[in-house]
Amino acid sequence: MGTVRKISGVEDSNRATEAGVAASNEHFGEAKTELDPFINFGKSQMQSLQDLINNPNSIADSNEYKFTRDQGLEAINRTASAAGFRGSGNVMYDLTKYASGLASKTYSDEFNRRYGLVQLGQSSASALAGASVQTGNTLANLYMNQGNTNATAQSSGLSG
Repeated sequence: MGTVRKISGVEDSNRATEAGVAASNEHFGEAKTELDPFINFGKSQMQSLQDLINNPNSIADSNEYKFTRDQGLEAINRTASAAGFRGSGNVMYDLTKYASGLASKTYSDEFNRRYGLVQLGQSSASALAGASVQTGNTLANLYMNQGNTNATAQSSGLSG
């Protein structure tokens, strides 16, 4: 009777290991399915970020930048005209300062926006890598426990 229970215990241990392996793989698969869209989206944004880095002047072609620039320059000119200073050196300085500051801010904002999209993919990839490591550790522990159980059974003259 004791031998039958021990063999059954080895078989139960093997079945439990198989179930644990299946569950770990299933959970990793679910994590991968959930994170893959974010990883792929982040990857797709890398070229956009690289394009901006390679050609910072590309922001000057955006409708948002053109609208903001034109409205700001027009406001400076209207204010100067109303005060009778249109065309003065101070107005030219203000126009240049405004346009330069706007270009710098717009580039910085656009860089940060695109970089944030890339980071979304990077953080998702890191989360998936963590899940992969955790799954690997879980599987290693399951197989090690199964090996120990089987070794104990074999050394006792049992098999499962």
